[in-house]
Amino acid sequence: MNASATDTEAEGPVAPDPTTDAGQRLLRLQVDILIGHLPGMVLGTTVLSSGAALILLHQGMGRWQVALWWAAMAAYSAARLLLWRVLRRQATTASSATRRARLLTLSSGLAGALWGALSWFFFTPQDPLSIALVVAILCGILSSSTQSIGAYWPAHAAFALPCTLPFAIRCLMEPSESLTILGVLSLLYLAFTSAFARTIPRSLAAQLGLQLQNEALVRELTQARDAAIASERDKSRFLAAASHDLRQPLHAMGLFVPALQAQLESRQPATDVIRQILERMKMVLAGVGHLLDLLLDMSRLEAGTVEPRRSATHCSAAMHRACASVRAQADARGLRLRVLGSGLWVHTDPDVLHTILLNLVSNAVRYTPRGSVLLTARRRGGSVELAVRDSGIGIPPDDQPRLFEAYFQARNAGHDPTRLRGFGLGLAIVQRLAGLLGTEVTVRSRLGQGSVFRFDLPGCAPPALLPDLPDRPLLAAGQCVLVIDDDEQILVAMSLLLDSWGVAALTARTLAEARTRMAEASVRPSLALLDHHLSHGASPQDNVGRLRSWLAPGVPIVIVTGDTSSQAMRQVAALDVQVWHKPVDPVLLRGLLQPAGPAAD
Repeated sequence: MNASATDTEAEGPVAPDPTTDAGQRLLRLQVDILIGHLPGMVLGTTVLSSGAALILLHQGMGRWQVALWWAAMAAYSAARLLLWRVLRRQATTASSATRRARLLTLSSGLAGALWGALSWFFFTPQDPLSIALVVAILCGILSSSTQSIGAYWPAHAAFALPCTLPFAIRCLMEPSESLTILGVLSLLYLAFTSAFARTIPRSLAAQLGLQLQNEALVRELTQARDAAIASERDKSRFLAAASHDLRQPLHAMGLFVPALQAQLESRQPATDVIRQILERMKMVLAGVGHLLDLLLDMSRLEAGTVEPRRSATHCSAAMHRACASVRAQADARGLRLRVLGSGLWVHTDPDVLHTILLNLVSNAVRYTPRGSVLLTARRRGGSVELAVRDSGIGIPPDDQPRLFEAYFQARNAGHDPTRLRGFGLGLAIVQRLAGLLGTEVTVRSRLGQGSVFRFDLPGCAPPALLPDLPDRPLLAAGQCVLVIDDDEQILVAMSLLLDSWGVAALTARTLAEARTRMAEASVRPSLALLDHHLSHGASPQDNVGRLRSWLAPGVPIVIVTGDTSSQAMRQVAALDVQVWHKPVDPVLLRGLLQPAGPAAD
């Protein structure tokens, strides 16, 4: 290819596909540049070759030789124009880029050969004017080709070598010292233009690299924007659901309380009715507590405070523990809870495993109107597969791919008679916790026939020494619990609850008051319950430190908190104390007073 290139753009190439390889995109860009320059190069070749032919004729060169060379140039220019018209009809694709690059390189080589023929056949060493004419033409055409086809180095080389080497060879073949110098200079000029031409693809590659980075950044920003929009949409839906699903149990409690009061004030209270009201109130409170537990688990995951602490964990004990938490609900619905696989151990975090199993079992009980829920553990090579099976309502096939997304609920989730459906957080929490353990929960379900949730954990041998069980509970009747909270209602409720269990309660609104009460009491506390945020403004770390200095060595301190913010999660995680989250299930406190009841069947 040749002459002065006017940067005429081709009518057709489109923007490269951003999903293709960077090297392929660079080749497509180079090919499109060559195609875009073809019309300008054809025009330049026609004008320059016609002028050169007239000058050669004026210098007395053979007419037939000049006419033949000019005709070849004209025919070739017409062919290149036709080639441009064909190539511009379709965009350069990944599959056609290499083929087009070879075709354009061959076209450049033929153009270079025709210009090289000028210096070979019309070389007249005895005529300095003719030599000067050839040098001027070759220098001009080589310089213009550097700009027009330098974007693709093979095409430039294919043009420059046959264009320049014939003249250099003819000069070096002559005995004249001046022509020898001219031949050497022509080779140096070829080397200079070639070196410059090699920088053009590098610049294009650098520009393309920046473009790819910008496109990647735009994609990331777009994805982040879409994720933020989706998150806001999901949170709005969540808040709407929370407003409804938390108002429902509060509404029910508002009806149960006057009904209970009416029975107690009646001359002949109906014991069965009172018992029924109390059971219903317990169910409502349990449902609200479950929802708040889900929100707490999500907050802990978002705050990054869940760090698995792996140890040898007995599968049967973990499954029975989860079943014990939902046994009351299962019994109320007439469901059977069964556990199989008592002899297997896994290497995992027992608390994280409990949260996963509890969420799965709770869902199974909630959406199983009749039948059974089965927990199994089976060895699979070096792993153990844990599964929760139910005979419940099943999950629609279209909903299963999105089942583990936050705030998503299956269309038949409304079949839960309690109407406390968890906002679609339970399974999202399960999957994220499973990821922390290096596994993934899968589901298989048939509508109306039940569901199976499975996940694998690495198996391990039982520990050499099993942990010793305490001979007696931490607390027993006649012992004392120190309760520090700035909410008067909580202090009264906790005092009444502990008194009903035969445990003395020392209640205080501040640490200073607690120290005074401890000095006055005849029994030293065996347990301290400390509110996370006391009104006097000291940090929880300071409160724990001061309280620990007043208590006997080894007396456990429990932080009780209702704050689920990320900062609070990190703050309490840094304390070397047990943490309970409000609302505290009385069963949790009761477990410190007496051994746990029988395990699940």
